[in-house]
Amino acid sequence: MASVYRALAEHAKREAYPEAVEQAPADFAALQAGELPGPRTAGQPEPAPSVDTLVNRSAAGR
Repeated sequence: MASVYRALAEHAKREAYPEAVEQAPADFAALQAGELPGPRTAGQPEPAPSVDTLVNRSAAGR
């Protein structure tokens, strides 16, 4: 029964993200060749928190 749900979920993903389905073979080939594709994001990623921020969070949780 679980395989039916997995198949339905895969089908839903293919319908929701057709551009990813088209790009996947090229990304896989690049990965196999040792080349990692660059990120395909709309904007810049959020910067990582500084060490001071992490220390302050840790101290507040005590």
